[in-house]
Amino acid sequence: MKSHGITAYCFALVALVGCASTEVTGRQTYQQDRLARPDRILVYDFAATSADLPPWSAPARRHAATTTTPSDELEKGRELGTKIANKLVEEIRA
Repeated sequence: MKSHGITAYCFALVALVGCASTEVTGRQTYQQDRLARPDRILVYDFAATSADLPPWSAPARRHAATTTTPSDELEKGRELGTKIANKLVEEIRA
């Protein structure tokens, strides 16, 4: 049952971060040759808790650690984040 809880927590975290609101203020169509693929794309592991965020990041300042999570759930959350990051890298490389 705990694994379902951590999975739901990680999914909710990814959905929350991925569904942040945006506003488009202007749009121009690119009319030149296709852009070259970048030489390097950085993909970082997902954070399981606010303590895993870099201290300089805005989310770390907004989401101070206020609750504690059992260590087994944290480990599962970090493993899930690593798997998601690895899958993202595979898709970028394809």
